[in-house]
Amino acid sequence: MSRAGQGGAGDPGLARARTRLAWTRTALSFAAIGGLILRHDLAAGFVVLGLSALVWGVGRLAGVPGRAGDRRGRLLVIALAVTVVAAVALRLVPNCSAPMVIKMAQNPVLNPSRAQMPYILASVLL
Repeated sequence: MSRAGQGGAGDPGLARARTRLAWTRTALSFAAIGGLILRHDLAAGFVVLGLSALVWGVGRLAGVPGRAGDRRGRLLVIALAVTVVAAVALRLVPNCSAPMVIKMAQNPVLNPSRAQMPYILASVLL
């Protein structure tokens, strides 16, 4: 690990490892959200699960060291992948989340089961 006062062209410490972990966390979050969406809309859930694989792959690409020329190509792939994820999210969110929220608001659960309680508590606390 490099120190703050040292210069050098070597590995910048744990930056690559942290970046890789951040991309992995993001991909796992997408997979979890995709799993939840699957309960309400199969097509949208599978799209989000597919996007989680895309995010994970882009994260693997982002953490690979290489030459400066290779870096431009990787950055272009990352930028395109992030743009695709954002465009799909913009398309899916209004179609998927709004009906769920409206349904819950119009038909509240009077006697919730144990499985529903964490979701109700989270919606109250957030």
